[in-house]
Amino acid sequence: MSKNFRFAVISDPHVAIPETISDHPSRFHLVEVSIPALDLVFKHLEQLELDFLLLPGDLTQDGEPENHNWLQQRLSKLPFPAYVIPGNHDVPTLLPSEQSIGWKDFPQFYPNFGYKNPDQLYYNCQPLPGVQLIGLNSNYFNEQGKQVGQLN
Repeated sequence: MSKNFRFAVISDPHVAIPETISDHPSRFHLVEVSIPALDLVFKHLEQLELDFLLLPGDLTQDGEPENHNWLQQRLSKLPFPAYVIPGNHDVPTLLPSEQSIGWKDFPQFYPNFGYKNPDQLYYNCQPLPGVQLIGLNSNYFNEQGKQVGQLN
């Protein structure tokens, strides 16, 4: 028995509200248009009959709480469910700092987007009958707290 469903994937939006954009010459310059570009994509997707949206990482410029807050608020306005998974830019540090959230903080920012249990760094859910979705935070940190960038 086959089931048809429609979903979209938005990867690497690198959301950066203006006050969080660094003035460092080696910064990723596309962050300057991340919000208007993402809004255009969302407006287009809202016209489609999607069952859900996947955002598999690098949601924010560099894990800034303000950018995570902006994104989760914007996702809550979509007419379809959205599910997120963190990339290396979303949890760049093991422990939180003034500039970014920590590794274990990510689920607390996205309880309505897959992470129902704030104490789990993974989730599974059923966005549609017969469709199982598994979200895994594959970021990994060594004993010194440095991001290794892979899960073995």
